[in-house]
Amino acid sequence: MSLPFRFAVLSTLLAISAISLATEPVASVRVTFDRDGITAVEAHGLADIEAGRAVTVDDPVRIASVSKLIVAVGAMRLVEAGTLDLDADVSDLLGWPLRHPRFPDTPITLRQLLSHRASLTDAAGYYDVPLDGELRDIVRDPRAWDDGHVPGTYFRYANLGFPLVASAMENATGERFDRLMGRLVLQPLGIDACFNWESCSDATLAHAVVLYDGDRQPVRDDLRGRRPDCAVNRSSTGDCDLSHWRAGRNGALFSPQGGLRISASGLARIGRLLLGGGEIDGVRLLSPASVRTLTTPAWTYRPGNGQSVEEDDSSQSRRGFFCRYGLAVQTLATPHPDCGDDPFGDGIARIGHSGSAYGLLSGLWVDPAGGTGVAYFATGVPDAGRGAHSSFTAIEERLASGTARSAGKPDIETGDVTRFFETFDAAGGMPDAGQLQRGYLDPGTPGLREFVQGRIGSAQKLADSIGRKPELYAGARRCAAMLPGIRDDVARSLDKLRRVLPEARFPPVTIVVGRGNSGGTTTPSGVIIGLETLCSAEWLQPDLRARFAHLIAHEYAHIQQPGARIDAPPGTPLLYMALLEGGAELLGEIISGQVANVHLQRWTRGRECEIGREFVRDAGGADYSRWLYNGVGNEERPGDLGYWVGYRIAAAYHARSGDRHAALRRILDVTPATAGKLLRQSGWQPQCGDRRHVPAPTSAAPSSS
Repeated sequence: MSLPFRFAVLSTLLAISAISLATEPVASVRVTFDRDGITAVEAHGLADIEAGRAVTVDDPVRIASVSKLIVAVGAMRLVEAGTLDLDADVSDLLGWPLRHPRFPDTPITLRQLLSHRASLTDAAGYYDVPLDGELRDIVRDPRAWDDGHVPGTYFRYANLGFPLVASAMENATGERFDRLMGRLVLQPLGIDACFNWESCSDATLAHAVVLYDGDRQPVRDDLRGRRPDCAVNRSSTGDCDLSHWRAGRNGALFSPQGGLRISASGLARIGRLLLGGGEIDGVRLLSPASVRTLTTPAWTYRPGNGQSVEEDDSSQSRRGFFCRYGLAVQTLATPHPDCGDDPFGDGIARIGHSGSAYGLLSGLWVDPAGGTGVAYFATGVPDAGRGAHSSFTAIEERLASGTARSAGKPDIETGDVTRFFETFDAAGGMPDAGQLQRGYLDPGTPGLREFVQGRIGSAQKLADSIGRKPELYAGARRCAAMLPGIRDDVARSLDKLRRVLPEARFPPVTIVVGRGNSGGTTTPSGVIIGLETLCSAEWLQPDLRARFAHLIAHEYAHIQQPGARIDAPPGTPLLYMALLEGGAELLGEIISGQVANVHLQRWTRGRECEIGREFVRDAGGADYSRWLYNGVGNEERPGDLGYWVGYRIAAAYHARSGDRHAALRRILDVTPATAGKLLRQSGWQPQCGDRRHVPAPTSAAPSSS
């Protein structure tokens, strides 16, 4: 085999980043509305992976901090009734003195609590109070207080304020918080929602949206259609007897800061209430004056008067996220250079609230002047990538502005290639570092910026590479002309992935030009393909379009594997690693029609027995040197034969299963602990003597080899 240059095969060609794999939501829902009703809905992915249940706009989800806005609506109803006073000392409502230990003469008010200006922090906790405990114990901890600021003078986002608000509401009415919110807000608006499940109907509970971490493991509300054994924190003795409840003692019990379970369609009704000045469908819940009180900023950012980012670990915000805040209502698009509070990117001062917890991102935003709004959430995205133009995440920007991609239709960005060759041609094929920086790197996409950090290094290094290997870039130029067809091929493969695996993740694909040292990688910006490297890998697959389609399909398969997101510890058996790669080959074949390493299928013909026996001998050990990540190899023995064996095992397992989706999910979710069981259940053995060939998966298109 004559190779123009040597590099490691697929494992390096499309390198997996274990610490920064881009992800797409397990489920995403978006609802737009105006004053009269819902105008459009989108729902993608699964509410429950285990059950295979598709998400809908009517499924309840733990909406995180958007809950605060609904709590404030309930509090304002009590203010209108004369039961609460926004500006009275809240100590009177709590039944015990709430005072900053350094400023004991300064009263703390309900208005300050609702607007995060009470000089509280979350450092001492805010939710982990037992059923029979007292919220007061948290504020006795000095860490609960911001030592540097008098209450009422500084904005510092603190979840702790809302359990205190809930305690005040309970004391003022004698009603349990979850029931009180039902009476004040949810029932009058016809919304079947609840705080911490206790008050929700069985029908609503049966459609709960499960919250997932980055490895698609449930972290909240994995109810499986059953009411939870305990919907609140258990008592200090371990029981869940709600007769322990006492009005005002523990306002954290039903998680007022983030524990509302509500659907996107229900959230849209809250948005319509704000658009209607406190009225919706003929039901007047608040006066227009009360809505103005809620939505008018009580704090506007200027340097030194508050913190513009949430400090709690659950947040995915960045500096400039909060710049105007009313009574649990955020105002967007603050015209200040330090502010990045415009996920829509259009400068409109919308009002509402965001949420982030347990891998969920959510938002409710309305444009009072335009009379429109949007409610959305996404699950399974605890480490979402940065937004392009705001302090919000990229997923929030897409869901907010309506540019969210439908599952199976990711962005395939080729603009960086266009800019590279414009710069390349303008310099006569020998651009210097300054020209590359100005014409290619500076205006580049987020994907290119990530690729510069991990693979290109600098404009000077790229210029040096072009000078040393002009033939590499001439070849890439010829490949660039085929990108429109490649885009179509990849889109077809990923559309099939959506059908085969509804819960699949779909990060964008960005094609760039690099230094010839990587055919691709995955980063927070998505899947990034190095055009010049992949174009020169004719040994892998002579047909260029097929090469791109099958390699990207393999990479997308890795994105669906929890095991691909973590570094394998020392001593991890070869069998597991081969199944990880073989599972990606199998799924790649199912969606694109062919495995990425088709050259291995050709080489192993007639050698199946020999290779299989060698693998069985080595499978339990941790020496990969003959099987994985060992370079291209040669005609006597190609590299990465473990891909081929892993694929054969995975294909056998898939073919023997009656439930192909469940089998595929088990293959993708393989762990070192389950690898042996999967091998046994596959029935695979070295193909010797008169043994039959392992059958290919029936859902895969015939291999072109």
